[in-house]
Amino acid sequence: SATGGVHCDAEPRWAALLAALPPAAGLTVCTTRRLDFSVLRGDGAVAVIDLVAMQKADALPGNGPPDNDPIDDIALPVGSRPFWIAIDNADRYAYVSDENTFGGKGKIHVIDVDPTSKDFHHLVTTIEVADAPTGLRELTLDEDGRRLYVTAPNRDLFAAPVADSSRILVVNIDGADRPTDPRVNSR
Repeated sequence: SATGGVHCDAEPRWAALLAALPPAAGLTVCTTRRLDFSVLRGDGAVAVIDLVAMQKADALPGNGPPDNDPIDDIALPVGSRPFWIAIDNADRYAYVSDENTFGGKGKIHVIDVDPTSKDFHHLVTTIEVADAPTGLRELTLDEDGRRLYVTAPNRDLFAAPVADSSRILVVNIDGADRPTDPRVNSR
């Protein structure tokens, strides 16, 4: 693992660039096509990195004056503290875990990363999960992209436990396998 944070699916040719990221940046980087997406824990946002140009990319080009268009990040809801990011196998969605807890519940922010979509680089939904007394941390998708596994620790790093045990939560992200009533899910 590189010293600049945790990297998933990074191509070997980019390892030196990713390793050069500062450890204090709190970055998690996932590669999709020619872009990387990096959580900005202190800013409540996700940065887009263009690996061809080797620089930060504008997530929302054209939203400012032509001579002074800002380099935008992908904004998450106010109060968010993103921790980890995973991109689905089809390069359509990025799933971002939120380190904060919301009344004992956790949040997974879903960002559209499909460049052909009208919602490209926008937050499209937030998945709320129970049993996350200290928020959510690492997450990953199963091999077929139907389930999202996310960790919900029972304590912050050096704090006393606030629950009996930590958990690994499983979230069904397969649209073809959703129950008609989300309160009744036999799977």
